[in-house]
Amino acid sequence: MRRLVVALILLASPLRAQESQQPTRFAVALSVPAGCPSAAEFSAGVIGRTDLATPARAPDQTDLALSVVVTRRGAALFGQLTLRWANESGIARREVEAASCAEVLDALAFVAALAIDPRAQATAAKVEPVAPIGNSAPLDLSPPAAVLPPAAAPDLEPAGAAPATVAPGQEPGHSDWYASVGLGVEVGTASSGPGPLLGLRFGGGVGLRLDPRLAAELQLEGVRRAASADPPSGQARFTLLALRLSPCARAALGSRLSAHGCVGAEMGTLAAEASGVTRARSASSLWAAASAAAGLEGRVVGSLGVGVELGALVPTKRDYFVFVDRSSNQDAEVFAVPSAAASGTLYVRARLP
Repeated sequence: MRRLVVALILLASPLRAQESQQPTRFAVALSVPAGCPSAAEFSAGVIGRTDLATPARAPDQTDLALSVVVTRRGAALFGQLTLRWANESGIARREVEAASCAEVLDALAFVAALAIDPRAQATAAKVEPVAPIGNSAPLDLSPPAAVLPPAAAPDLEPAGAAPATVAPGQEPGHSDWYASVGLGVEVGTASSGPGPLLGLRFGGGVGLRLDPRLAAELQLEGVRRAASADPPSGQARFTLLALRLSPCARAALGSRLSAHGCVGAEMGTLAAEASGVTRARSASSLWAAASAAAGLEGRVVGSLGVGVELGALVPTKRDYFVFVDRSSNQDAEVFAVPSAAASGTLYVRARLP
């Protein structure tokens, strides 16, 4: 809960705060699963944090209307708070995730208190619950529920505007933009060398959350693959050093699981080194290939995830390497770049922040 509260301090600041020292009269509409705290207990969480909040006694005496909706998604509970000031035409919304309904409502009560009083306390003082008006059904606060991005949202959002969103499974208080770094081990069929081929991928990228379940990413990775060939005479070792640039789409399948798909391109150098033959020497050529991949990633702890990815490569430059027998003036082919290849990658990735 401590981590959730710290995040909420950041995301609550854009909400409109009352400048007047007169108490703000608020009404609450609560829609929650069975077993959750009541509207009276939620109101106590607001007025226990600031002296500038008091429950409204009648609909025409309401300065601030609060609508709270809590839903269960898998093992997590998501809560959404919608705020509308009586003298404003816009609305503002915030969403949080926690393991229990009590934690969700306590966090949203803190957001509501900060909207009323920027100096509101993070921990609510013990007060006697008072049943507010408007707790029988959710208030009509059109447009349909959505979430403003924390720390980047305007104070109030005009009705009918298309608000930005925060992806599920992301901690409240994060911006829509994020970065990531990762490291993966790749095993594939013949591509830049005879198969089976072992590779290492390392790099990072940036992402943008487009809606609650979809994000767009741009990944830049360094790729190293190595393989060897043993023709009838001599030996050849192949090493690829390349960069891969991949636009990706990522979809949340739950609070800790996501799927992704990527297309991209690799560009680098493929080097071959001969040994065990007379006048052994090295040769290199330009490497270029189109790539496609799809995979699943599970968040293990915090922002650290483990994933598996299946991919395909289509080399656009297909060279071949030979041993030259100068005495007979004949060439012995060692390896030819294939028209397509497949691979599997196991990786770890950390999202920042």
